[in-house]
Amino acid sequence: MLNVGYSYISQSTEQIDLSAQWPLARRWFGMFRYNYSYYDNKLVEGLAGLEYNGGCWLVRGAVQRLATKDTESTDSFFIQLELNGLAASAPTRLPF
Repeated sequence: MLNVGYSYISQSTEQIDLSAQWPLARRWFGMFRYNYSYYDNKLVEGLAGLEYNGGCWLVRGAVQRLATKDTESTDSFFIQLELNGLAASAPTRLPF
């Protein structure tokens, strides 16, 4: 999957936003996002990570750089565990 976006507002915003997720091996995926401001001449957000799909669960790890002020940014590391199928819905009964 590949996503490309472009935003332009006269005299205030001009940004490009690229993101992708691609298979690396069986059950492994890579992902990234690159959001750059031409108006401010800086990276707004950068993200890169890996995902493992274990069938009924997923685990993701990612590093992120996010602009907080004109000359400052923060770096973060995330790990996400997603569990699928834990809640089963009640059988639907038809009204007749």
